[in-house]
Amino acid sequence: MRLFSKALAAGGEEVFGTFSALAVDAGYGKYLQTHTPGWRRIIADLSATLLATLEPGAPPEPIRPDEEFAEGSAGDLGQLAVAELKEHGLAFSHCLGLVKLLRAAFLTVVETAGGERALVSALARFFDKFELGLGGEWHRLELSHCLRELRAARHYILYEKRRYYTIFHRMIEPAFVVDSRSRLCDVNRSFEVFFGVEGRDIIGKRCCEVLHNSLCTVPQLDASLRDQNPFANVELTLPVVGGERTVLLSGTYLGDLEGEFPMSIVVLQDVTDKKRTEQALRESELKYRSLIENMPDVTWRADEGGHLLFISPNVRKVCGYSPEEMYPLGRFEQIHPEDLPAVQAAHGALFARQERFDVRYRLRRRDGTWIWLHDRAGAVIERDGLRYADGVFADVTELKGVEDELERHRSGLEELVAARTIELQESNELLRREIVERRQVEEELRLLTVSLARSNEELEQFAHVVSHDLREPLLLIVAFSERLLHRCGRGLDDKGMEYLQRVLRSARRLQQLVDELLQLSRISTRGMSIEILDLRQVVGEVVEGLEERISQVQGEVEIGVLHAIEGDRVLVRQLFQNVIANALKYRRDDVAPRVVVEGRLVNGDFVEVTVTDNGIGFDEKYLDRIFIPFERLECSGKYEGTGIGLATCEKIVIHHGGIITARSKPGEGTTFVIRLPVRHWGAAGKGGC
Repeated sequence: MRLFSKALAAGGEEVFGTFSALAVDAGYGKYLQTHTPGWRRIIADLSATLLATLEPGAPPEPIRPDEEFAEGSAGDLGQLAVAELKEHGLAFSHCLGLVKLLRAAFLTVVETAGGERALVSALARFFDKFELGLGGEWHRLELSHCLRELRAARHYILYEKRRYYTIFHRMIEPAFVVDSRSRLCDVNRSFEVFFGVEGRDIIGKRCCEVLHNSLCTVPQLDASLRDQNPFANVELTLPVVGGERTVLLSGTYLGDLEGEFPMSIVVLQDVTDKKRTEQALRESELKYRSLIENMPDVTWRADEGGHLLFISPNVRKVCGYSPEEMYPLGRFEQIHPEDLPAVQAAHGALFARQERFDVRYRLRRRDGTWIWLHDRAGAVIERDGLRYADGVFADVTELKGVEDELERHRSGLEELVAARTIELQESNELLRREIVERRQVEEELRLLTVSLARSNEELEQFAHVVSHDLREPLLLIVAFSERLLHRCGRGLDDKGMEYLQRVLRSARRLQQLVDELLQLSRISTRGMSIEILDLRQVVGEVVEGLEERISQVQGEVEIGVLHAIEGDRVLVRQLFQNVIANALKYRRDDVAPRVVVEGRLVNGDFVEVTVTDNGIGFDEKYLDRIFIPFERLECSGKYEGTGIGLATCEKIVIHHGGIITARSKPGEGTTFVIRLPVRHWGAAGKGGC
């Protein structure tokens, strides 16, 4: 007993040594090395408790087998040991094995010290209580922990259920829960709206009965239920309210809910608009790429340091380099040294102050030649922490050559312009003099015109006076010649009769000439009485007045469609009387004269009247002569006349603001064309056709 107490009094070092040896043999050496302090404390507590049962200084007394050693202390030590052991996460099976080794170590020390049988038995009962206390405390702690975990799990499950229902029914995307037989177990509100159905009416039905058959044949959905694996982004086109929509299906296995049957949840994401947008973006990108690749200029993207992020493929045409060769070179590698500082300064100003990048510089092509580029960029873009600019450059070598050529010729052009300016000044001076001279000539012409008008007026007055003064003597000559012919004609011989008749004819012809001159002079001097004239009525009156002459020549006059105009009735009647009388007079032998008068509107402002006959006609090269007074193309004396009738017609037409002309061929008749304004425009000369 004394040797055993001595072994315990040293803090159980002898026991710990034996325990360590046993633990190493049993395979617990590595664990014991990691948790040595804890086991030392346990052995020290056990040793102290065992020593407390011995009386200090008293010889050891034999222990009876039924004696309880330190009643209750062994169980308490077991509970304390649990706290020490669980602190290091030791499993109960390992802990119990080590406690068994600890019992063996104590028993070994007792037996080595020559312990009595009663002491060994009591020590065994002590460790029974120690193990019982340790096991009970361990079980209590584990049970308490399990109960806490169970309560937490139940609370978590309840919380998750509530969260599931909250999330499921408030989801924006349509979603449904389906079992292994593709039967709908639950749908959310978004599903009902999306497919236009009521959830209570479709629960328990198969997917293909409610939705499209393609939804029930998704292999990923079957695999999710069979293999308990999630799936995502399965694209389908489904019929919905208002047409078809493209959706992406994603789902996951929910497990055996409430121990009944396996289920999966499926969420539908409507990507119809996204697909359309992606398609539009693809088309837009295709157009943009086609534009970039086919435009003659080169587009580029570069960062603040001048590193190329993108350059279009047509850089090969402009610079000779492929895009892959340009990326390592950067923006400034091949620029002419003289132009490089300006380009770098403009590039820096673009990124520093948002100043527009617009420069021209020389760049070395891949073949070593130099070309001129016009490079432009507008703004700096910042995205994802990267600042860059998009720009475009074009080959302006030819343009630069033209500009240089223009610059070389500019001085010459300036000299030429100066010389031309002097010449222009001289020309202007000459023109100014010509203008002064022209004004002088115009003033002379104006004075001459006034004088001529005065002379014409005096001439008309003279013609009127002369014709008026000649009329009376002619009347007397004709009258007395006729009386002489009647009274003395029988007493005259043939020669005297011939002389008298010739005097009478000449007097009558002179009388007619005087009358026609008087009419011609009166056209300009008399005032015009303007009224609306029915030309068909006026021409009808003229034909009626010429009825005797028409009957004598066995002719006819046909009047067609004629329109109304504004004019002087007397003058217009005299106009058509002279023209129709001319047509009857200049007839062909053995051909009855036929005259056709008809008209038409021209542009709504003029009436064109044509008087066509089948007479002798004339050569149109003499057209300018037929309207000159006293001019006669037929001089044989066969046709009587003075040559004033057509001149009178022209004056009447001009006085009304119109024109008169004729078309004719010898032997084929003549057509006089008279164009008169529908409305009177004032004095002669203001009209015209």
